Amino acid sequence: SAFACRFLVELHPLISQEFDTIMNEVEEYKFLYHNKSNHALRLSNNIATWGGPGNPKSAAMYHGWSTMQQALQGSSGESFREINIKFGDKGWMVAKRSLERNFYLLLDDPRMSLSKCQEEVARFASIHFQNIFVQ
Repeated sequence: SAFACRFLVELHPLISQEFDTIMNEVEEYKFLYHNKSNHALRLSNNIATWGGPGNPKSAAMYHGWSTMQQALQGSSGESFREINIKFGDKGWMVAKRSLERNFYLLLDDPRMSLSKCQEEVARFASIHFQNIFVQ
C-alpha cells in the first residue's frame, strides 16, 4: 500500500543510520558463530582487524581456522570439542563445538595465559549465547 511504502521511505534513513552506528562500534570480542542445524551465521563487526595494523588476512589466521574447522568436524578421524591455538605475536584463536554449533573466537592479548583464555571463552559464551545451549 502507499502508506507502507511511505513509512518505509521514512524509516530507511533511521535504520541505515542505526546499522552504520552498530557496524562501526568496536566490539569486545572478535568471533564467528555457525549453527549447522539452521545455517545461522553470526560474525562480529571487527573480526578482520585481528592483529592490528598490518595484514588482517594473514595466512596463519586462515590456516588456523581451516585446521580448527577440520578438527571440530572430525575429518582426521578424531573430533574435538574445544581447540586453543596461541599465536605468539597476536594472541589466541579458539574454536568450540557443541551439538551442531561452532564458534571461533580471537583474543588479541599475546600475554594472555591459557587459563585466562579459557575464562574469556566462558565469559564470551555466557554473554553471547546465554539463551542457546553451547556447553
